[in-house]
Amino acid sequence: MKTMTNEQAVEWIKSVGLRANFTRKVDLASETKFGFTVQLPPLMPYQIPYFASTLLPGSYEQPEPFLLWIIDNGAPGELAFDIGCRMLSLLRESHGDHRMILESPGYLFDCVDRKEPVDARLLVTMTVLFSWDAYLVPQHGKYFIRIDDDEFVDVLFNEKQHCDMMMEKFKEWNPVRQQC
Repeated sequence: MKTMTNEQAVEWIKSVGLRANFTRKVDLASETKFGFTVQLPPLMPYQIPYFASTLLPGSYEQPEPFLLWIIDNGAPGELAFDIGCRMLSLLRESHGDHRMILESPGYLFDCVDRKEPVDARLLVTMTVLFSWDAYLVPQHGKYFIRIDDDEFVDVLFNEKQHCDMMMEKFKEWNPVRQQC
C-alpha cells in the first residue's frame, strides 16, 4: 500500500484514462456512460467485509491493482470518526506512513505483496462500515466506483459489456441500472 496526496491521486486517475480534479470528483473520459447503483441493504456486521470485497477489482483470491481515494470521512459522527481515524492511522503506520491522514487520502494497492489484498479488503471494509465518501478506481480504468456516505454505491463504465458483467458480480446486492 502506498499513500498519495490529492494531487498524486488526481494524476494517477488521469493516467488510467479517467477524469479527475482537485475538487475531488472522478468521471469517465467519454460522454457515453453505463452504470448501476447498489443501495446498501441492512447488513449484519459479518456481512460488511463480504460486500466490501465485492467492490474490489479482480477476484477474491487475486484482487487487481486499484486506488481508493477517500474524499470525506466524517459522516457517521464523533465516535465512529475517532475509531475509524485511529484504525486508519494504525494501518498507515504498518506501511511506514506517518503523515496526517488528510495529507495523503489516496491509497494505492498493487496487490502483489501477500498482505496487500488483506489490507485492501480491510480499508474498503472500513470505508463501507464508517460511511466514508470514496472513489475506488481500478488500474485498468474501465470503470470506477463511488462509495457514498448515504449508504449507496455507484458503478460507472465506458462500455455496456463491462457494466453487464459487473452487474452479475453484484447480483446478490440487487443493483439498479442507471440512466446515464
